[in-house]
Parts: sequence; structure tokens; C-alpha cells
Amino acid sequence: MRTPVTSVSKLFQQLQCLSDIEVKRFRNVIKKDHTEERSTILGILLRALRNGQPEPEKEEVYTRVFKDSYTKEKDYIIRNEYRLISEDLEQFLASAAADTRALQYLKLNYLSRLLQAGAYHLFLIEKKALLKQFPHASFLQKEIVRIESDFFARHKLSKRNAIEEYRGLIHTLKEQTRADAALSASEIYVREAFIYRTLKGYDIAPVLPQMPVFNEVPAGVEADVAYNLLKARQYLEMGEEKIATLRRMQRELKKCRQMPASEMYFASATIGLELMIIGRYGEAVAEFTHTLSLPGYTESELFRIGGIFNHLSALAKAGSFREFEEMYASFQSLLQAHPYLFRLELIRSVVLLNLNEFRKAKALVRDFKMEDKSSDSFYLRVLFTCCYLGEGDLVAAAYELENLQRALRGGGATEPYHYAAQVLRAALRWTQKPTEVSLAKLRDLLEQSKADPSQELETLPVKWIARYAGLSA
Repeated sequence: MRTPVTSVSKLFQQLQCLSDIEVKRFRNVIKKDHTEERSTILGILLRALRNGQPEPEKEEVYTRVFKDSYTKEKDYIIRNEYRLISEDLEQFLASAAADTRALQYLKLNYLSRLLQAGAYHLFLIEKKALLKQFPHASFLQKEIVRIESDFFARHKLSKRNAIEEYRGLIHTLKEQTRADAALSASEIYVREAFIYRTLKGYDIAPVLPQMPVFNEVPAGVEADVAYNLLKARQYLEMGEEKIATLRRMQRELKKCRQMPASEMYFASATIGLELMIIGRYGEAVAEFTHTLSLPGYTESELFRIGGIFNHLSALAKAGSFREFEEMYASFQSLLQAHPYLFRLELIRSVVLLNLNEFRKAKALVRDFKMEDKSSDSFYLRVLFTCCYLGEGDLVAAAYELENLQRALRGGGATEPYHYAAQVLRAALRWTQKPTEVSLAKLRDLLEQSKADPSQELETLPVKWIARYAGLSA
């Protein structure tokens, strides 16, 4: 999904909400009940969306549809066509409701889908209209705050100016929650813990919320409340302690009555991620494999794509390179249009290196544009040096290594990249002059990564160099 700018039309933003099957159904609605011109307009906009292009200018659409030159006096014609299609689309998304509460739920679903599509500006407009339509619906107000705070938590907390706004949403939730509503209070606690975890790494200590700490879930609370308390706590933990809390969540979930099925996936996928972070890659792969069969896995594209990305990352770190390529091929169409793709292709280039697909690894990332002193730039120089070594082109390998060393002298690189340059230099010298002395030098350098795990980042193919030199299987 693309994030629209405020100049994008309401209709174009609404079209982003449609799934592939809904696109086909809605096109049939327009073809059946409307003019050919209106159907053509819809086709032009959908084609731009499918191709990842910006919305076409209305002047261009007018000319293509009506086979006539556009003038300002004719602007009302194209605007009216957009408005009528938009009204039909809103009706299509919300359908007809049997009563007021059902209508509110359908409108909430519409707002939620706007957020999923990244149409936050349009969401704010539609939210204002809905609250004006139902000014006294406290249920509706609370649910809107809930979905908006969820959107902030997932997409906007990297921007400092959004922090106070998010905390304001949390405060509104608190104000709307009765003091005796234990489940609602525990849901707010989960949100507070999430924002605390998210913001902890920023230089914003004065605005961090105060998080109460508890050692045990209070006795006598219902299972759903206990689950939320544990979920909040795991946001504040790391490593083995966090995994233990997540295992307790899984056990508690079996007793819950109101938790959605997607929580089964959340707990297991988070365990897999934590196992990967602490370096237990084989266990992480097993856990992620287990998640594929759990309810909630396909609940939303955003939910699913994050799990796929983490699963593939674990496979790469575990050295399961063939399995990585098989899974990547299975989900390639889903991955192509997602912002995770750039980071995933950097990881995949190391996978291809380890499969001795040197030319393919270089081709995958050759056209990436990035700043000379960015981490990714250092990474690419390491990768290309390894690829040329693998191909036996020692002249090109030496040239790439010199580029890497020159960039390192310019500053900005972390210690593992300096270490990688040392390993590559030793590997190149051993290749040029394969003596026991040069091999011993390379072996000693490779041993450093075993003593210092920080030297084995996924961006540094030290393990491949060891295999290349015949020092590991």
C-alpha cells in the first residue's frame, strides 16, 4: 500500500482499500449501472494503482475519457464523475445496514480500512463526518480512538511530533473507560507498554509514560485481563525472561473468552523473533514454521508480511539458504509491493552469495542508490568483494576491497565493517599466495568472530569466507 499525500483525491484513496476480488466486483457494479465514461475513469485510476503510479491528473483523465481538450469551464464534469463513483464505492464498502449500531460498525470498518491503506488524511475527514452524524455515540467515539491509536502505534511513532498526539489518544481512552472495567483498563495498559517499549530508544525520556511494574498477575482476575497484563509485561522484557512470559501468555490464551484468534499468532511469532534476536536461529525457524498454521496468520497483509520477513531472516541466519529461496519464491508476489522488500533483498544477496550465485547476488543490488557513508553502502562493498573472490576475479576483488577501505577511512562505519575488511584482505592474500602462513592469518581472524558474536552480523558474510577458504563445512 502507498501512503497518499493530501492532494490525492478521495476516490483514489478509497480505491486503495479494495482487495483484488473487490476490484473485480466493483468494476462490474460500475459497468452494469453506469455510463461507459464512468467505467473508463475507474479503469484508468485502477491501472495507476496496480502499476504503483501516482494518481493521474484530472485534466489527463478528462482528455482520455471524453476525447476532448480540457478547460477550467469543464472541470465540474470530471469532478462530478469522481464524486458519483466515490459515492458508489463508499456504499460498496459499507453496504446497507439493518440498524444504527450495524451502520456504525460498517462505518468503523470503512475507517479502519482507510488506515490500513495509509489514507490518514482522508481518515481524519471521514472521522469528523461520522462523529458529526453520531455526536452522542460513546461506543463509536471509543472505537475510533482505539483504531487510531493502533495506527499510530504501528506507523507513526518514529516521528517525534507524533508522540504527544499518541499519548493524547491513550489519555482519551482512559477517560472513556469506567474505573471498574478491568478488561478495558488492561487493554490500555498494553498500549502504554507498547509505546514505552517503542520510545525507549529515543532521546525523549521526559515524555515517556510511567509504567507500573508487577511481578505476578493478581490472583482472581479473569483470563482475558491476565493475558493483557502478561502481554504488556513482555513489551518491557528481553531475552529468556520475555520468552518465558510469552509462553505463559500462550497457556493463558487457552482460557480466554474474548481474545481474537490472531493473538495465538502474535505470541508464537514474537517468541520466534526473540529467539532470533538472542541467536538461537534453529529454534527461531522452528517457531516461525509453527506460526504458519496458526489462526491470525493471514488476518491482514501487514501482519502477514512482518511474519514472513522475520521467518526469512531467521532462515538466512540459520544457514538454511535453500529453504530461504523456496520460501521467498512462494511469497515473491506479496513481497514485491511492500516496504520490507529493500531490507529483504539485502539479506537475500547474502543468501545468494552462500549459494555461489555470485552474478545473481551482484545483479540483485547493483542499482541500489544510497549515501556513500550509510551502513548499506559499506555492506554492498563487502558483498561485491566477496562475489568477485568467489568468481575468481582477483583484480576486481582487490579493486572493490580498496573502495571499501577508502570508505572506511572516511568514517561512519561500525566496528564489524572494519573487521570484515581485515578478513577480506587476509582472504585475498591467501588466494593470491596460498601458503600455510597466509591461511593461518586468515584462520586467526575468523576465530575472532567466534569469541565476539557482534562480529557476525547478517550483513557480514564471514561464514561464507570461512567456507570459501575450506575452514568450515
